[in-house]
Amino acid sequence: MIYTVTGIKEKEDYGKILMHEHIGCISNDMIQAFGKEWLDKKKLADFAVDILKMMKVKYGVGMIVDGTPIDLG
Repeated sequence: MIYTVTGIKEKEDYGKILMHEHIGCISNDMIQAFGKEWLDKKKLADFAVDILKMMKVKYGVGMIVDGTPIDLG
């Protein structure tokens, strides 16, 4: 069983699962140094969705586990 934010699922429901992936690491130091404009979060999110969709179709990846610490975005 896998406990998710949307409920308990069976691992077979997901296909391949990639552990400890990072969609993005957004350093607070970079934001303080260069301002919030240095990274377009919407553009990053849109890009990540496109890549994740491609990974599902091409490689059968149905889940990733993002191990990014809370202070890195």
